[in-house]
Amino acid sequence: MKVFRAALIVAFPALSVVAASTVDAQLYNWQKQSEAAWKRMDDCKRQAWKENRDYTPQGNAKRDEAVKQCLQTYMAPPASPLKPRESTGSSQR
Repeated sequence: MKVFRAALIVAFPALSVVAASTVDAQLYNWQKQSEAAWKRMDDCKRQAWKENRDYTPQGNAKRDEAVKQCLQTYMAPPASPLKPRESTGSSQR
């Protein structure tokens, strides 16, 4: 029993270092995926602005549609709507 405890005391720090490095690697991969998604979203918006530079309602609609199509093509997350949400009658003010 004493040998088992001694082995456990010696092995625990090594196992915790391995587990921590695995978690760090996963977080790094998730961060890189998130950065890539944000970059793709920015690139789509930039491309849409280059194609539709006018500030008319028709130009805005074309630009929004171009962004939406680009994001769908590259399987990026959809852009949030620019319009504010309507009031839902919540008591919070």
